[in-house]
Order: sequence, then C-alpha cells, then structure tokens
Amino acid sequence: MQEVRKTTLPIIKMAKENEEFRQVIWTGDNTQLVLMAIPRAVKSVVRFTRGTTSYSIL
Repeated sequence: MQEVRKTTLPIIKMAKENEEFRQVIWTGDNTQLVLMAIPRAVKSVVRFTRGTTSYSIL
C-alpha cells in the first residue's frame, strides 16, 4: 500500500501575500502547486505543454 502524507496549507492567505512572479509551494509525482503574482493587466493565462495544461485563475 502506498503511503499518503496529508498537508494542510493556508493557501488563500499565502496567495494574497505572495509577491513573487512564480513560487513553487509543493511538487508531487504528477502535480505541482505554484503561486504566481501576475500583473492585473493580464486577463488569463493558459499554457499547454506536452499534454499538460497549466491554468492561472485570476
């Protein structure tokens, strides 16, 4: 059986306080949690890379 480790993060607070363009919070085998500080002028960001989709929700 695979070991599961649970982690709780105050992600909303972290996102509001983030000032870095790209800050990696957590990386798993197939997933990565990244906070981004994107200028308000940018409406949305969608990037496709070899079957992987990255979404930035603004």
